[in-house]
Amino acid sequence: MKRKWLILLLLAVVILLFALAGCEKKEKAEPAAGNIIVTRLSNPDEALNAIIKETDSSLWGKYLNRDASIGVSDREAVSFHIGAKSANALLAVFLDDYDTAEKIGGSIKSASDKLNIKSEEVETVAKKLLEDLEETDGKKKARQVKSTLNLLTDAVAAALKGIGNRNEALMIEYGAWIEALRQTSGIVKDDYSPKAASVLRREIEAKYFKGEFQSLNLTKPSAGYETIVDATSLLLELMKADEQKSIPEHAVVKIHELATQIFERSARL
Repeated sequence: MKRKWLILLLLAVVILLFALAGCEKKEKAEPAAGNIIVTRLSNPDEALNAIIKETDSSLWGKYLNRDASIGVSDREAVSFHIGAKSANALLAVFLDDYDTAEKIGGSIKSASDKLNIKSEEVETVAKKLLEDLEETDGKKKARQVKSTLNLLTDAVAAALKGIGNRNEALMIEYGAWIEALRQTSGIVKDDYSPKAASVLRREIEAKYFKGEFQSLNLTKPSAGYETIVDATSLLLELMKADEQKSIPEHAVVKIHELATQIFERSARL
């Protein structure tokens, strides 16, 4: 009798485990269209890919900053600009503006030299970008240039981490994230729909940056860093979904305002 009950109990446990696994898979497959499931830091073009069918892409150009120059000397501000410029280069590719993408790619390479980064990977990827820009097949060119731009930014950040400059590497990641957020929130604000706005559910990334900045344990954090942490905390709250599993219009407007303010502050740290 005891053996029979034991078998039944084990069977019940197995059924329960399968049921829970099914629920977990279902939960991961349910997010609203346009939403990005963040399991890592996304590349700036992922948000644009998610809303390209939900918004009028012919109006995206107003959020492209075509200025490729990085006219600052502070290392952390330079790092922030590297990330922000990469987001603009990727938006330029979406708009078939390869001249801007090429100029920004060159500017990122020059900025890495300015930071005294000696990296074979950066050199290799910068060279590949020039080769990709020569591709004649339109779709293949867009795909390759986007991929290589992301690789170039990642390579510079990795090189900084490799020499122990974690705060500067973080500023590259943050610059790309903030500028992409400024662009995307602006586009969604201008052509709002709950479906498009769901792409701004980026709480996991906001938590990542807030935690990373706080973990730097700076002895005397500048006012700029304190502003970044406070503003990122506000972004985190605004990115929480409503009953429709999206971001309400007023929150989208506020996210855009905050991202713009953070850019202006971080660009001159």
